[in-house]
Amino acid sequence: MMKWAPVNRDTYRVKSDGRTWLLRSTPQAKYPWLLHTSPGESDYEETPVGSPEVETAQRQAELWLSLRYLDELSHKLGVRGYEESPSP
Repeated sequence: MMKWAPVNRDTYRVKSDGRTWLLRSTPQAKYPWLLHTSPGESDYEETPVGSPEVETAQRQAELWLSLRYLDELSHKLGVRGYEESPSP
């Protein structure tokens, strides 16, 4: 479990793989939360999080960050993803 730091009532911060990520409440948007890197970063990233409760949104964000890290690691190592074999 990652350690989330409250920035204010609607925003939480976490470090993952050397980057700072913010989980921000977006009540007027399609999804209740937005996970994103710090605005202004040259490699800015964002992804919506669909859970209305903050604790569940944080767990979903942690899962996304973990999968993102594994995907980046597999690319660095040259690991190929699952490929379905042709049917006989």
